[in-house]
Amino acid sequence: SMDAITNRGEPEADLGFAITQFMNHLSILAQTLILLATPEFGMVKLADKFSTGSSIMPQKKNPDPLEVVKSKTSVAQGVLVSLMGIGKASFIGYNRDTQWTKYLIMDLVDECLPAALVMKGIVETLDVNKEVMEKWCHKGFIGATSLMEQMIQTYKLPMRQVKVVVEKAVKHSQGEDKVNYAALEKSLKEVGLEIKITRAQVRSWQDPVYIISQTNSFGSPGKQALIASSQILKNKLQLIQKKLHGCENQMNEAKKLLLQETANVLKGGG
Repeated sequence: SMDAITNRGEPEADLGFAITQFMNHLSILAQTLILLATPEFGMVKLADKFSTGSSIMPQKKNPDPLEVVKSKTSVAQGVLVSLMGIGKASFIGYNRDTQWTKYLIMDLVDECLPAALVMKGIVETLDVNKEVMEKWCHKGFIGATSLMEQMIQTYKLPMRQVKVVVEKAVKHSQGEDKVNYAALEKSLKEVGLEIKITRAQVRSWQDPVYIISQTNSFGSPGKQALIASSQILKNKLQLIQKKLHGCENQMNEAKKLLLQETANVLKGGG
């Protein structure tokens, strides 16, 4: 800002926004893990050190740290609104109300600072049930979209036409978890479409392993894409750590100089 006096509190609002966005990401991860850890899904299991017991039910295991992360995220959003509100109606010049942004930002940092380390510990100690996860990958016609996409690409067909075909095939395959060959053949005849598609194609195009292997675009859940994204994040983290290390050195040098000057003043005054 060009007017540093009038816009006192703006840096606190910027920091508050960054913290709130970070907490939003943690909250999304927390809610996802809470759901996947329920007995109904059973995909992951939280370590005992990151869980609590029930006040009455001996068998219950509560994901309290994850729930606290969600709550702290709401607190962060409230503090951010307060920080933005304090600076929205300031008159030109110094305004004493901006002093309260200091209390708010310090409280926000204190509330949210442990969240990253707690979430790190939860993820590192998480027990992932790969068998259950894989089982869910074969349910609910999850490969129908892939089947549609492969048919479009292989036979150069319009999406709206193939989508109708696959929708009909899903309906004809009710009671199963995947589109079967007979159902697809029936739906193709119903829309008057003739293509040479094999049983092996219908089966493989709905296979979760095949689907992931074909997902290569940046930002996708494909293995290579995830490796690339992770490497970019690691590189950014290293740059941030280097910058923070430089700031820490500057602070230490400033403290050292301050102590020397203070000692000189006290010595001269004596």
